[in-house]
Amino acid sequence: MVMKYLPASLPWFFLLVLTSFPLRAELFSVSASGTVSLNNTTDTTIPVGTPWTFELIYNTAAPDLDFEVTGAPDPTFGRFSNSGAIPALMFFHYQAGNYQVTLDEPADFGPFSEIHVTFGGTHAIDINLNANSLFPPLAGGPVSFHANSDDFFAFAFSVDQ
Repeated sequence: MVMKYLPASLPWFFLLVLTSFPLRAELFSVSASGTVSLNNTTDTTIPVGTPWTFELIYNTAAPDLDFEVTGAPDPTFGRFSNSGAIPALMFFHYQAGNYQVTLDEPADFGPFSEIHVTFGGTHAIDINLNANSLFPPLAGGPVSFHANSDDFFAFAFSVDQ
C-alpha cells in the first residue's frame, strides 16, 4: 500500500456546508492542491515534495443514502454515491507529478465510491474512490483514492495500492 498524506488548507466553500439556509441542487466542485509532505512507505513513485492537485465534482441533488449504513436517516451524517436514482459523483481529476487520472462519467466510479459528510462532534468530509480499472497502476499495483478533512481545516489523502 502506498499512502501519501498531504496537509492543505481547504477553500472557503466548505463553509457553505455548515450553513442553515436551503441550497439549490446543482453541481458542486471540491478542489485542493499542495505538495506531498509525508510518505510512510519506501515506495518513491510519487516522492515527497511532488506538487499535487485534485478536483471532484458532485451533484447535490443525489439522495442521501446514510440509512444504508446507519439503519435510519441521520441528520448528522450523509452518504452519497452513484447507487441512488441520481448519481452523486460526476467528475474527478488527480495529478501528482507525472501520475494522473481523470474520471469524467458517473459510470466510471466504482460501486464502492462515495462521499461521507459528518456533522457531529467532528465536522468532516471523506471521499473514497474505487475505480481500480481506470486508475493507472502505481509501482505495478492497483490504486484507489481516499481523501478526508476533519473539521474542514486540514486536508489529507492517501493513494492506496
